[in-house]
Amino acid sequence: MARCDYCGREVDLPFRCRYCGGIYCSEHRLPEAHGCTGLYRGPKIDVEPTWFETATASRPGLFTVQELHHLSVALLLVSMLPLLWLRRLLFRRPLVVLGGVAIFAAAFLLHELGHRFTARRLGYWAEFRLSPMGVLITLLSYLTPLKIVAPGAVYVAGLPSLGDYGRIALAGPAVNIAQALIYMTLSQVTGGWLHLLLGLGAIINSSLAAFNLLPLPEFDGSKILRWSWKMWLLALIASALLYLYLTL
Repeated sequence: MARCDYCGREVDLPFRCRYCGGIYCSEHRLPEAHGCTGLYRGPKIDVEPTWFETATASRPGLFTVQELHHLSVALLLVSMLPLLWLRRLLFRRPLVVLGGVAIFAAAFLLHELGHRFTARRLGYWAEFRLSPMGVLITLLSYLTPLKIVAPGAVYVAGLPSLGDYGRIALAGPAVNIAQALIYMTLSQVTGGWLHLLLGLGAIINSSLAAFNLLPLPEFDGSKILRWSWKMWLLALIASALLYLYLTL
């Protein structure tokens, strides 16, 4: 039986860190949870990146070709979920279906970009990457009543401080809360199917924010909670109240 190199606890199924080579328990398997010495902090980004310039250490490109490929595949997988929900309306109300796909895709994409751009603003290299296991779980969940959409995530190259890590984690749910408020406001001044669609967008974003704020391992909530319980509680209450207001 192995022992965790960080806390010394005996573990039946240890995890080996691919950066430093250490053995860790499930609680400390992530690099940021065991103060990994094998990571590095990326160069500080002092200038605004552009779409067209070649990426360099001091002037990174806004998106790499590889990252755009990963984002495209992730958006394709994410878009399948609202198509499954609204398939009966595909020929009767195609605009409603397309709107639902766009809203759901935006909820996912802007959440991930919130993490990404916050990390870059703080001076870390950050890019979205597909997760083979996440893609498999996402595809398999489409065949079950419980839908899990987690094709990938934003990976941060470096060892952020506790405060930086919490701010990066908070950015995703904060973007969803902002989207929920925008959709809710717009739904108040519209009618018909557009009112229903905007209301659905508000519900999707508020529920996504609340779900990600749960204090569970791998979730944004656990990372924010380690940084500031006040910020975590404030974000959780805001998203939960929004969801309850929209659904009750």
